[in-house]
Amino acid sequence: MVPPKSISGTLVYENGDLELIPLYKKRGYRTIPLIFVNGMRVTTERAVMAKPNQTLLSFLREVMKLTGSKLGCAEGGCGACTVMISRKDAIKEKVVHYAVNACLMPVLAADGCNVTTIEGIGSLQGNNLHPIQKAMVDMHGSQCGFCTPGIIVAIYALFSNGSSVKHVEEHLDGNLCRCTGYRPIWDAARSLCTDVDDVRGPCGTPCRACPEKHTCEMECNSANRVVEDCGEENKCNKGQDAVDFVYSSSKDKVKNGLKPQNGDWLKQPDQQFPLELLTDNASLSPLMVADQKFHNVGTWFKPTSLDELLSLLKTFSGGCKIVVGNTEVGIDTKFRKSVFPRLIFPSQSITSLFSIELTQQSIRVGGCASLSDIQHKFSDFSHDDAIGRTVTPLSNMMRWFASTQIRNVACLGGNLTTASPISDMNPMLACMNATLVISKIDENDEVTNRLLPVSEFFLKYRTVNLEPNELVEYIEIPVVKPVFEYAFAFKQARRREDDISIVTSGMRILLIQKGNIFQIESVNIAFGGMAPKTLVAKETIKYLVGKTFCSCTFSEARQIMKEELMLPEDVPGGQAKYRVTLALSFLHSFYLQALSALGADVSHITANPNNYKNIVFPLPTLPKVDEEEKSGANSFVRSKKPSIVGVQKYPKVNDSQSTRKMLRDEEMKEDKNQLMTSDKASKVGKPIPHASAPLHCTGEASYVDDIPTTEGTLHASLILATQCNARFLSIDTSVCL
Repeated sequence: MVPPKSISGTLVYENGDLELIPLYKKRGYRTIPLIFVNGMRVTTERAVMAKPNQTLLSFLREVMKLTGSKLGCAEGGCGACTVMISRKDAIKEKVVHYAVNACLMPVLAADGCNVTTIEGIGSLQGNNLHPIQKAMVDMHGSQCGFCTPGIIVAIYALFSNGSSVKHVEEHLDGNLCRCTGYRPIWDAARSLCTDVDDVRGPCGTPCRACPEKHTCEMECNSANRVVEDCGEENKCNKGQDAVDFVYSSSKDKVKNGLKPQNGDWLKQPDQQFPLELLTDNASLSPLMVADQKFHNVGTWFKPTSLDELLSLLKTFSGGCKIVVGNTEVGIDTKFRKSVFPRLIFPSQSITSLFSIELTQQSIRVGGCASLSDIQHKFSDFSHDDAIGRTVTPLSNMMRWFASTQIRNVACLGGNLTTASPISDMNPMLACMNATLVISKIDENDEVTNRLLPVSEFFLKYRTVNLEPNELVEYIEIPVVKPVFEYAFAFKQARRREDDISIVTSGMRILLIQKGNIFQIESVNIAFGGMAPKTLVAKETIKYLVGKTFCSCTFSEARQIMKEELMLPEDVPGGQAKYRVTLALSFLHSFYLQALSALGADVSHITANPNNYKNIVFPLPTLPKVDEEEKSGANSFVRSKKPSIVGVQKYPKVNDSQSTRKMLRDEEMKEDKNQLMTSDKASKVGKPIPHASAPLHCTGEASYVDDIPTTEGTLHASLILATQCNARFLSIDTSVCL
């Protein structure tokens, strides 16, 4: 890399990799990416403009002139930039669709993909609104409209993979909206779900069918009021004054929403996927794109085999960075001004990096497998009695990790090597005794591996036991025993979704029968947010092993943990006492959850003794726990995400004959030739769609940043003066002009 030059305060590097292009072309590397946008192939003239340091959002807005996708936070937190990626999955052997944050995703990562923006979903031209766009308009899901395109694309991507209420409520978590309060957005999404008829009122049951409708204190069932979605004749409880107010709930709007006449719109993502990407193997060859000059990144490599990938790591040892989701590197280059001469983006054709497989003793997860793929695969595995208790806590933790858009691209290996001290997954893997399989090419040009426990991988703050020429190929997670061994995930953040954790933890315990008691055979406890790296509570573990499984043991263990995890008042991140208290509360909840799971095991074994030949009967008596303490075993990490519902109260419209006559007279005065209808009278006091909503929902609304820069536009920048209290005698503008 040639030393940098400074141009207007920005470091610009000359790219020495340009001379390597002929060499890599001989090895079969392409130099022009293959990208489709809204089903159309990007022309060569535009494709060559894609740069290694350029985000997909920048390419769409500046090169493709598609300004429907917006730039909000620029760090993957708000979802205004959401687009949908469609590609042929080499492992699943089918076309997959998923939402991503275009502000983080490199444009070259879209090589071999079809990118769907808001403009490709539906348009005002020819009144061609997509059902999702129409629902957002009709159900008031748009106000300022800036975030609306990203929300619609996120919903569009969700419906391409499932159309149930549960699916939407579980995964629509990566978009922020400052205006609507979310309820109308949820209403629009739920109104299109195929099982929406199964949804009931805010409490889960229609008021008219509720056995407690006469005592229920929920607002939708308040006495002496008219309620739109409850009871016969729109009355929950018929009182003498049941005319004052109208109550409208989310469920009512969903129930009365206009569904599309058929479900063909659900097939649109598959129908728009380019046939060329199904039949053309061009994108399966490796890719190299080198920029002439660069600010943060100079060269992009996309190897298609493990040997090629490891060879690049060896050749450019220390001068390259592996990127998969770009959720960390993208932040580094954008906000921390980090410089990476080369980025290596592994192709999905390297199956060992992306596959998720079961072996007899463990679960093998590729280092580049996305968190969403892992979450969904583990969720499927959770129904298997043999491995359910192994994958369930890991799947539970990933449900609350960042957002769907981030989980769709972020990988487990990247989460490990980033070594965040408040990581969600690292403590879980450490407590599960997971092992990393680390690969490299040695001096003899042969691929070699070494095994390393996750708990020994983290050396200090943001530093791991990994050489520049090494790669985390996959992670081996041992299977938890079928009985008497339990693992649980713990997490606390300022908000449940899409937020950085305050403290996280993974805890695992194995119990054995010892006479008339259960004894702790082994235990593992790891924390995030309690040290500069993932921390294993060794002193607490040492105390617990061999002790009786009971409340007294864990009460004493909490005292030991309190001393072991003591934080100074000036600890980075603050909240020292609160974080310690969280850790102690996690340990207490761990005991309660393990006790509950042990009770379930004991009940099942007692009912099916012939299935457990190695169990000694009678089983020990379970420790007692007070009823008021049992709620301590509850955790949002394991809970179903709650439905978003609400009740709105507004005055009942005066629909009297005198009002209708007044409106009729006024309208006749405006146009004597126009016959009076009851439409105007029926709309009084009722909400109408936002006039600009169709433009918002199609990305056709033009904001200031969407206005094209006119030719010859000049830009000004503030600079610091070199002298104070001085006068300008003259200004030399020749350099600028």
